[in-house]
Parts: sequence; structure tokens; C-alpha cells
Amino acid sequence: MYISCNFKTHRKIKSLSFAPEVDILGNELAVNEFRCELITDDKIPIGKYAALYDENNKPWAVYRITEAQRLSPYTVTIKAQSDILILDRKKLPAQMCVNASAKTLIAECFTSFGLFYEIDDNVSDANINGYLPEQSARERLQWLCFVIGAYVKSFFVAMCTIKKIDNTTTNIPLNKTFYRPKISYKDYVTAVTATAYSYAEGTPGSTDKWVKVGNKTYIQTSQTASLSNTDVPEDTPDNIIDLSNITIVNDSNISSILQRLAAEYFNREQLTADIINTYGEIQPADKVSVFDGVEDVITGYVKSTRFTFGKAAKSAIVLTQTVTEKAVKVVLSYRYLTNIEIARETFYFPKNTAFELENSYIDTTEQGLRRVYLPLTEKTTGNTGEREVTEKKVNCDIALEFKDNILDILSVDSANKNDSEVVIIA
Repeated sequence: MYISCNFKTHRKIKSLSFAPEVDILGNELAVNEFRCELITDDKIPIGKYAALYDENNKPWAVYRITEAQRLSPYTVTIKAQSDILILDRKKLPAQMCVNASAKTLIAECFTSFGLFYEIDDNVSDANINGYLPEQSARERLQWLCFVIGAYVKSFFVAMCTIKKIDNTTTNIPLNKTFYRPKISYKDYVTAVTATAYSYAEGTPGSTDKWVKVGNKTYIQTSQTASLSNTDVPEDTPDNIIDLSNITIVNDSNISSILQRLAAEYFNREQLTADIINTYGEIQPADKVSVFDGVEDVITGYVKSTRFTFGKAAKSAIVLTQTVTEKAVKVVLSYRYLTNIEIARETFYFPKNTAFELENSYIDTTEQGLRRVYLPLTEKTTGNTGEREVTEKKVNCDIALEFKDNILDILSVDSANKNDSEVVIIA
């Protein structure tokens, strides 16, 4: 890992901490951050961006430095935080929305500060109807994401990116999971409630609720709707999640909002697991499945990841909106010369689940001979069906051999040559 700041690259880093999180409901908007010690005598200016990269030059976080404390002539601690923090510093004026563009309103939250942002193509340009009171740009962005079912990604991107939840499930294989995942339980939620609002310009009566935008007065009417949790035990005390007072909730979007709230709050299970996550493959808001170490697969959305850095990055992940299903074992048997098994990989999926797995390069060492095997196909696909075990063969060829300090290159994907070097892509 290295940090780029003020046109300089810093590779001497200590005590790096990075724990991005996201609320996929859009019910809150986290300010993500990273902290570390830089071994340098350079002056680190507060307010400048610091970019955290891995050795593949992939951005993990591009945040603004909010703290820089000199500990010694050659050591400075820094804290860098996402641009969401900046959005708290300015109020946006009230406005009445009539079929307003969600993308335009989202853009205003960033452009009012001169900040860069991106909206993914899969985020539909929903119509926003209702009243936006005077509020911070952060709160307005959170409201907009909440009603359209989007979230803000401020990690593993160069700028804040508005995204829709991707329901594609990534399986975390057993060999990337430390010990057994742990399941905890939240309190029962007996119901979720939201309020739909509508507005009409006019002169309010003495009992009417109303809002004023500029010189215009709008009469406010509202209707509350709720969903009850039918899975709570009898005599469970009421515990109602009420998300009223978001005045761009209306008749056209309240149903989908209640369904999303129910999916989050009616499910009590919350899973935590430590996984190998060297390149940040698993990120907040990803939908993943994890084998519980006994007989079940637990699928849910990643709420947070807390990284620990060493020779390989490890993440403590928390899953929410989990679903538990009986596990089916899928085994990839890597073969050389068709019938010589060189490695096995085991995955666990729910029954009747289509899977698509990336085939691995296999690295083996035996009697001083190190070989790297190239899979002849990039992916393995199939369906678990109802069987307890599904085995798939992956044929391989030798790509590299290393013995007695001599490297033989036998098979490569491609090679680039220039006047000074040859770059092998294996």
C-alpha cells in the first residue's frame, strides 16, 4: 500500500486503519476515513487530498486530509475523510419538487461545493415529488438516495459515486474465511412505518399543515402506511421503526420504501466473519454468501469492512439482510494431463443455485520444483441442483517452472516487447 499526497508518493506507512461502511437503505450517510503514520519529514497540508492505493495502483480511498499531527521530525499521523464531510458545511435552500430529476438534484449536492462525483448508469433518473426543506447537502443527498433505492460509494473509487444495489451474489470460498463466522441477533422489530406526503398550492385553513417556498404556500396532506412483522413471537413488545418526516416520500414510492425497510429490519440475523481480502475484492454493499462451517450458507449484504494490513489484507465484514439456506458443496478439481489432480477448491452454495467461478492459477512446490499451472478455461459454470456435492474438472497446463534458480516459461497468455524489456502476462 502507498499514499499519494501533494504530488508525492509515500511508501513508508505505519498503523494504517481503513474500515469503510455503507447503509444500503440510504437511511444514513457515513463519512468514511483512513488513518496512518507517514514516515516523512515532508509538510502534510490539511485540506489536500490523500489517495490510498494498493500495489496494483487501484484506488482504495481518495479523501481530504482533516488532521495532520507531527509526532517526530520524521513521523506524522494523518486522518483523511471522504467528501461527505464537506457536504455538511452548507445549507441548500428549500424547494418544491414536481417531477424533478433525481440525478439533477444529486448533482446539485456536489456542484454547490465544486466537488467531483459520478452517477452509475444503472441508477435510473427517478422523478422526485414533494418538499425538500432547507437542509445540508449531506442530508439532502441521503434523502434522495433513500427514496430512489441508491447508496453513496466513497471507497475503492476516485470520487463519490452514486450506485444502485447489485443483487449479484459473490461466494466467499472456504479457504478465504478464517474460523467459523459468528451470528448475532438484533432486537425484534414488530413493524416499519413511513408517511407519504402530497402538496398543493393554496391558502391553508386553520387546521391545515403547510410549507412556504419563496412566495408560494403549499398545503401539506399526509398518510401513514406500515408493514407488520408476522414472524415475531406472541407477546413481543412493540418495537416500531418509524421513518416519517421525509417529505419526498409519496404515494408512488412508499410501497418500495416499506419493502426495503422490512428486508432490513425484520431480519434479526447479523453475521460477522474474517476473510482474506487482499485486493479489496469484497466491499461494502456487495451481496455475498459465506459458509457457516457446519451445514448452511448465509447470504447477505456487506454493511462494513474493517481491514487489517500485513502480507495480505484481511477484512472483518458484517453482513445484514441475511438469508440462511442449506449448503451444497461445489468442488473444482484441477487436473494436469487430464487425470493428475494437482489441487482442489471447495465452495458452498444454496441448493438450485447457478454459479460462475473464476478458475485459479495453481502454484505448487514439490521436491524443489515449483510450478505454476494455467487453467485452460477462464471460468467454471453450473448449477448446484439438489445434490449434496457437485464436482467439476478444470484442465490445466504448465505455465512456469522454477528449479535451481532457472525459470522456464512454458505457456503465457500474452507478451509485450519493447527495446528494453519483455513483459510476460501469465
